[in-house]
Amino acid sequence: AEGAPSVARDAVLKESIALPEDMPQIRGYDFNRGMDHRALLQSFLSTAFQASRFGLAVQEINKMRRDSHTSTSGCTIFLGYTSNLISSSVRESIHFLAQHRMVRPHCDSV
Repeated sequence: AEGAPSVARDAVLKESIALPEDMPQIRGYDFNRGMDHRALLQSFLSTAFQASRFGLAVQEINKMRRDSHTSTSGCTIFLGYTSNLISSSVRESIHFLAQHRMVRPHCDSV
């Protein structure tokens, strides 16, 4: 940092700010506690940014399935995701949703 131009140093080296009290802690599923599929899907909400968005999508799908006015086949859920999720632990969940026609269509992007 000593030899860096001051404009670069000033842009990068900033003091941290306090996070809001209600900020969720980012943490993955603890597989050492056994396998609980509901808890695994719930854990996506605090895994990382993209996984947390996937977790919100899972919640929305569950809401739609619980709604007595909506049958599973009576709605279309479009799932879009970036290709790096396929190489992550979310891959199997996306596969399950597609395999059981819980989302249609689905596409990935770079």
